[in-house]
Amino acid sequence: MNKNEKGFGIVQVLLLLTVVAIIGGTGYFVYKKNNTTNTIPKGTSKVAVSKANDATSAVVVDPTKDWIAYTNTSAKFSLKYPSFWVVPANTEYCSAELFMVGGDAKSVGTCATENIGQMYVTSSLKTATSDSELKDTDYTDLKSEVVTANGVTGKRQAGTYKLTNEFGIGPEAGDKKVQYLFVSGGREYIAGYNIGTNYPDVLKDFDLMIAKTLTFDK
Repeated sequence: MNKNEKGFGIVQVLLLLTVVAIIGGTGYFVYKKNNTTNTIPKGTSKVAVSKANDATSAVVVDPTKDWIAYTNTSAKFSLKYPSFWVVPANTEYCSAELFMVGGDAKSVGTCATENIGQMYVTSSLKTATSDSELKDTDYTDLKSEVVTANGVTGKRQAGTYKLTNEFGIGPEAGDKKVQYLFVSGGREYIAGYNIGTNYPDVLKDFDLMIAKTLTFDK
């Protein structure tokens, strides 16, 4: 009886140790898993982590996705413009290499006239932009900056015209203008924005049109 009781006691002890080991291992695994999942680096708040996760999962929306696509095969460029902008009514009389558009019906230019309107994009065969740049002799407070469109580096200029026009053609003293210049594939591209007294302020969209949608076709 003593031998059986002794043997039975050893079995009980081994079983008990096995159960304790299993419970302890399971508890440690659960603890490590929860601790790894919820660990936040020292000095980082839960709010910061939440914002970082939101930023990662945020979907980037293209502000020009609903704009109208336009391609000029003669001038070799393409772009997109807001659907509420207005193009000339008589485009068949416009130069084949000229695109005109206005923020509303009153600001759009008129084909076959000197009225270029609020905005335009055109191109011609040329390998330099120096002749087309706005000059300090013609514009006050002239500012120039380097810009990029579709991987092509160019220039954005803005200033106020200071000369008096004796013939009534072209800009008048006090007229403000923004102009982009690019050279690509042996062509010079000019995009102009005229700030008229009665024109709507759509300069932000114009800048977006040039920076994000203007492409130079080969």
